[in-house]
Amino acid sequence: MALKSLTSMPSSSLSRKFKNSNANDSTFSHPIKSISFLNPIPLFSSISFKNASQVSPSVTVKASSASSSPPTTVHQELKIKTVPTQPFEGQKTGTSGLRKKVKVFMQENYLANWIQALFDSLPPEDYKNGVLVLGGDGRYFNREAAQIIIKIAAGNGVGKVLVGMFIFDAMHAVTGAYAKPIFVDKLGASPDSISNGVPLEDFGHGHPDPNLTYAKDLVDILYGDNGPDFGAASDGDGDRNMILGRAFFVTPSDSVAIIAANAQETIPYFKTGPKGLARSMPTSGALDRVAEKLNLPFYEVPTGWKFFGNLMDEGKLSICGEESFGTGSDHIREKDGIWAVLAWLSIIAYRNKDKKLGEKLVSVSDVVNEHWATYGRNFFSRYDYEECESEGANKMIEYLRDLVSKSKTGDKYGSYTLQFADDFNYTDPVDGSVVSKQGVRFVFTDGSRIIFRLSGTGSAGATVRVYIEQFEPDASKHDVDAQTALKPLIDLALSTSKLKEFTGREQPTVIT
Repeated sequence: MALKSLTSMPSSSLSRKFKNSNANDSTFSHPIKSISFLNPIPLFSSISFKNASQVSPSVTVKASSASSSPPTTVHQELKIKTVPTQPFEGQKTGTSGLRKKVKVFMQENYLANWIQALFDSLPPEDYKNGVLVLGGDGRYFNREAAQIIIKIAAGNGVGKVLVGMFIFDAMHAVTGAYAKPIFVDKLGASPDSISNGVPLEDFGHGHPDPNLTYAKDLVDILYGDNGPDFGAASDGDGDRNMILGRAFFVTPSDSVAIIAANAQETIPYFKTGPKGLARSMPTSGALDRVAEKLNLPFYEVPTGWKFFGNLMDEGKLSICGEESFGTGSDHIREKDGIWAVLAWLSIIAYRNKDKKLGEKLVSVSDVVNEHWATYGRNFFSRYDYEECESEGANKMIEYLRDLVSKSKTGDKYGSYTLQFADDFNYTDPVDGSVVSKQGVRFVFTDGSRIIFRLSGTGSAGATVRVYIEQFEPDASKHDVDAQTALKPLIDLALSTSKLKEFTGREQPTVIT
């Protein structure tokens, strides 16, 4: 609740004397004007107030939660109401704030008295038209307390209240057991920021796959009116992740590249820099460009985490990822969904550490756009056609392999010029093992790629995966929707492969 948000800074922070409603001297751990973060996750939505001296109907503002987000701007002008009150015994602010039971704070005017006393103890110039950060731990009385604080802040002339908003969707899978200890207990997020946090044997009748299709509820929240600033999801066994900003999806290929580009600066584990970077072959080339700029060893491996493991065992690799939402590092030698979420929060926190009160905070989309401005954007999409007839899917791959065998540099594919085409083979630099036929690739002279792979051939049929990528160095074109930017390549991929003819499929099951 608010009293926690105002006192959550360490006791070593700046101190100043305050007078409370009992006229007792007390020490408050941080002046209102100096509050910049509710907790180590500096992600906020704002509530703005117009000139409070003008009279109009009052406004009720909802407190923040994962399921009900507050309006960003209060459009009506606020009516100021003066309420007589009496002092309360024992209302003395200490270095850890005002520690009382909830039932004490629920007394009429108790919380209001304390908040007003804090404002009264400050020079008006410290808060008039200023910004107040507000958040809570989500427990009982949290919403009511937030309403009281917002109203008193407006009545005292505070111009804006920042409300922290974060949501993690555990998809009723294993990370639900870790989400509360990490995000709530350690980082101070509200308990209601954890969605689907109870692990269930049937995953709550859902499919615990963190992508835009199967995590649609989370996506709808982030893309809704005034959605949270940061959202993330993890899969059934917790090794994969999806990262979202407000109305913004971060592709797995971009995610690992951005983590790698910022790791040394923002993550203490990498303070001496990563040893090397790697991605699976179908993953976009965004990570390649980071490795080149940072002069780091880089590896392109087949799909399958074991190839990363070999490189880590030899000390050749620190950060790696795959387009199928797997991201990891050598801290445990595996992909780790929660680690990726924490890496992103570290980046966001670092980017905002020097922000002054009232300044616009750096968002997820800002981080991604800045990365594209530096490295260029790799437009990327994956089309999954699940449970295709195995016979037709295999015939399509054989047809493509035959086409590759006849292809040569300079061949024209519509407006694209072929650089090379192959069926990806890999020789492990650690043990010398060779893996062949890992995906049919068409790579064009402008850096564009089309890749075809089969996955999960068996009694349930095959999944045909089509990967489409196009590099765009021009920052003025980075805002184009990925599906729009990639449409010529997508059309080329479908026509070249004769996918509909071989599989009978009109539309993909999942688009990422």
